[in-house]
Amino acid sequence: MDNIAIMIKIEYTRKNILLAITTIVVISLCALGGWWLYENGYTKKIKTSIDKETLDPIYTKISSWTDKMDANTNSMLANAYADSVCSHVELIEDETCRVWGNELANYAITQKAINYANMAMYNESISLVDSVLEARHDWKKSEVSFLKYIKILSRIELGHYQVALKEATELYNESKSWTINQGDNKFEAMAPARAQAFSQICSGYANLEMNFIQSALNNFRNAESIITQTEAVDTITGLLTTQLLEIQETILTVSEYIQEPQVAMQMVQTFLQNMEDFKTKKHSNIEKYKFLNEVFVEDYALYAQIYLARASCLSGDTYGASKAFQTADSILIMNREYMSESIMADYYREKSNYYSFIKRSDLSVAYADSAATLYKAIEKPKLEVKALIAKMDGLNALGVKDIYPLAKRIIALNDSVATQKINSNASEMQTLMGMDKLAGEKADLERRQQLYIMFGVAFILGALLFIFYLRHRATQKEKAILAQQKELLKIQVDEQTKELREQKETIEAANRSITDSITYALHIQQAILPSFDIYAGNEGQPSGAFCFYQPCHIVSGDFYWAAKRGRNTLFACCDCTGHGVPGGFMSMLGTSVLADAVKNPNTEGNLAELLEVANEQLLYTLEQSGDKDSRDGMDMALIEYNPDNSTISLASANRTSMLFINGEWIQHKGVKRGIGERTLDRNTRPFQTEVFNVKKGDRIFLFSDGYPDQFGGPRNKKIGNKGVTAILEQTNNMPFNQLYQFISDKYWEWRGDCEQLDDISMLCVEI
Repeated sequence: MDNIAIMIKIEYTRKNILLAITTIVVISLCALGGWWLYENGYTKKIKTSIDKETLDPIYTKISSWTDKMDANTNSMLANAYADSVCSHVELIEDETCRVWGNELANYAITQKAINYANMAMYNESISLVDSVLEARHDWKKSEVSFLKYIKILSRIELGHYQVALKEATELYNESKSWTINQGDNKFEAMAPARAQAFSQICSGYANLEMNFIQSALNNFRNAESIITQTEAVDTITGLLTTQLLEIQETILTVSEYIQEPQVAMQMVQTFLQNMEDFKTKKHSNIEKYKFLNEVFVEDYALYAQIYLARASCLSGDTYGASKAFQTADSILIMNREYMSESIMADYYREKSNYYSFIKRSDLSVAYADSAATLYKAIEKPKLEVKALIAKMDGLNALGVKDIYPLAKRIIALNDSVATQKINSNASEMQTLMGMDKLAGEKADLERRQQLYIMFGVAFILGALLFIFYLRHRATQKEKAILAQQKELLKIQVDEQTKELREQKETIEAANRSITDSITYALHIQQAILPSFDIYAGNEGQPSGAFCFYQPCHIVSGDFYWAAKRGRNTLFACCDCTGHGVPGGFMSMLGTSVLADAVKNPNTEGNLAELLEVANEQLLYTLEQSGDKDSRDGMDMALIEYNPDNSTISLASANRTSMLFINGEWIQHKGVKRGIGERTLDRNTRPFQTEVFNVKKGDRIFLFSDGYPDQFGGPRNKKIGNKGVTAILEQTNNMPFNQLYQFISDKYWEWRGDCEQLDDISMLCVEI
C-alpha cells in the first residue's frame, strides 16, 4: 500500500510539473506573439506613414469595434468591445491621428460607465469615472460634466444622498468658472449650462429621496429654466430632452404634495405643448440618440393626459378631468400593445384617485386593486402600498368594516415604505373598530344593569368588576404572547435576511470573478485570430476577406484561420465541439493542429491530405490527454488560393460552402466526416479536394452551422441552408465593402428576440 501511495504521489507530481511547463510555454508564446504584433503590426504601420491609405485599416478596425459596442445588447460584451477600442487607440502615436482616436475612446469609456450603471454595478461605475477623470486630462468640459452626472446618479442609487448633494454642488460651482475657447463648437460652448442643469437634476433627486420636497421642487425648476434657455441649440435639446420631460413629470408630482394645483395645471399645459413640438420639430441628432421614437411620444402623451386629469381634480374641475381621461383612453386603445405594465399601473392608480374624488368609491376600489396587482408584478412596493391605501380608503367610504386584514397586509408589506398615511388610516380603522366594540359592550352593560337592579346594586358592581378583571388579565396575557412571538419572528427574519444577503454577496463575487476570467479569455482568443489585413488586399492575394463572427457565450468554439504557403494563401472556417469555455479550448487546439499540418511537406498542394494530417494530429493529441473515449473534434471548410494559375482548391470536413464563380452559385457539401473521428475507416470516406478556376470578383463563403441553425423569423424556425443560400444570392452585384453589414443585418433581422444557441461564423473571401 505504501508503494502504491508513493507511486501515485510521484505520478501526481510529474503531471503537475508537466502542467506548469506547458503553462509557462503557452504564456511565453502568447507574450512573444504580442511583442511581434506590437513591433511588426499596427504600430509599425502608423509609425511609417499617416496618409489616408495607410490609416484606412486602423479606421476600419476601431470603427468596427465601436459599432459592435453600440449594437451589442450584452453589457459585459459591450464593455469588452469598449476596451478593444481604447487598446487600439493607444497604438496610435501620431498626434494628428490620435485626436480622432481619442474621440472614439472617450465615447467608449462613457458607454462603459453607463453600462455599469444600467447593470446596477454602481460602485464599478463610480470607480471607472474617478479613474478616468484622474488619468485623462484631454477630456472636453461637456464630457466631464456628463461623466460626473453618471457618477452622482450612481451615488443616489446607492443611497449616498449627502455625498451626491455635495458633488452636485461642486459640479455647479465648478461649471461657473469654465472658460470655453472661441474655436469650440456650439455643443461644447454650452457645456457650463449643461453641467449646471445636470447638477440641479441630481440635487433634485437627492432632496426628493430625503423628503425635502420644497428643495427638490426648486432644484427641478432651476434645471427646467436652464434647459429651456438653451433649447435653441439642437445638440443640447437632443441630449437633455428626456431630462426635461422627467423634470416636468416630477414637478407635477411634487406640486400635488405641496398643494399647488395652479402650478400643476400650468406645467401640464407646457407639457402638452412640448409633446406637440416633439412631433413636428426635427432635431439634428434625434436619429442618433433615438429619444423621440413613436412609442416614446405616445407614452408621454398618455402621461400628459393623466397629469392634466390630476391637476384638474386638484383645481376642482371634474369636467376637465373627465375630458382628460377620455383622451387618455383613446391613446391607450390605439397603443395598448406598446404600453408597459408600469404605465398601465400608473393609469389605473390615477383613475382610482379620480373616481374617489367624484365619490364613485366602487370604481375607485376596482381600479386601485388593478393598480396594486400590476405594481406587485413589476416589484414597485412603494407604489403598491399607495394603491392599497387608495383601495382601503374606497372600502372605508363604502362602509366595509372588515378591512383590518388589508391594513395588516399594507403594514407587513414594507415598514420602511409605509407612509404616515398608512399608519393614520390603520390607526383610525382600529379606533373605529374599538369604538364600535365599546359601544356594544356599553349597551350590553346597560341592559345588565337594568336586569340586576332588581337583585341589588352591590351584586351587579361586584360581578362587573370581576368580569373586567378577568378580561384585563386575558388581554394582557395575549399581548405578552403576541409581543414575544413578534420578537422571535423578527429575530428569525433578521437572521435569514443576513444569511441570504451573505449568500447573495458570495454568489455575486464568484460570478464577477468567473465572468472577468472568461472575458479575459476572450481577449486571448481574439489575439490568436488572424488579421485579414495580412492575408488579403496585397499583390498575389485575394482582394478582400472578412468574417462575421458572433460568439454565443463570450468565448467561442468557432474560429477562423489563415496562413501563407509560398505564394498561395489558405483560409479556413472551423466549428469545434461545444461553445463557451470548452469550445474556446478546442478552438485553440484546432489552431495549433492546423498550424502544424500546413508545415507538413506531404500536404503541399493537397488539401485533402492536409485534413487527414490534421485529423491524425488531433486524435493523437486527445489520446495523449488520457481521454480515449472523447468525442471532441471539429468540422472545417478549407480553401487554398493559387494566384499563379487563378484557381481555388476546396476541401471540407462535414461543412457546406457556397461559391459564386463566373456569375453562378455552386453549393459544395463536402465529405460527411469530421476532424477527430476515431472509429472511421479512412478507405470508406476519404477527404476530397476540388479545384475551381476563378477570376477577379468571384466569392467564396465558408460558414459554421451556427448561422443556418439560428431560430427566428415569423414562424420561429431555423434559417437553414436554403435560407442562407437565398440570403447570399441577394449579394450577386453588391459591392464587397457592403457585404459584412448586409450579412449582419439579415442575421439580426431573422433572429429578432430569439436566443442565440450556438457560435456563429461566416468567412467571405473575394478574389
